[in-house]
Amino acid sequence: MTIVNGGKTRRKGFEIESESISFYNMSLKAGFAFSHTNAMNQYDKLKQYTYNLGFKYDDKKSFYALLFGHYVWWDNLSQNGEYDDFIWDLNLNKKIISESIFLAGTEVFCSIHNIFNGSQYSVSDNKNPKRWLEAGLRFKF
Repeated sequence: MTIVNGGKTRRKGFEIESESISFYNMSLKAGFAFSHTNAMNQYDKLKQYTYNLGFKYDDKKSFYALLFGHYVWWDNLSQNGEYDDFIWDLNLNKKIISESIFLAGTEVFCSIHNIFNGSQYSVSDNKNPKRWLEAGLRFKF
């Protein structure tokens, strides 16, 4: 039996994010979050830590790249979860038309998700996808 919204829950936590200044069009992004959940009608007291790390290149004219890692650590493994990997994504954007009569811009994009096939899920029935790719054209009006 699963109880949804059954009782009072108190959550406390904080998060912090930072990005360096751009140096030769490159910057570093980092973030951390902590939350503590206390279910008032249960004995569960869960702690969650989240780490983000990113490397960005942006020439502010025609090319943008972001390599971004995300890691979450949960306090419980009650349902055979697995979360021992950083999940890394790579996003690339290249403008091919900056302005025309009808469009404000057109760009080609490519995103590779979960580059290293990492596992990060709390319930074994809901596993995260392995590496996958999306690409296409983006039109701005």
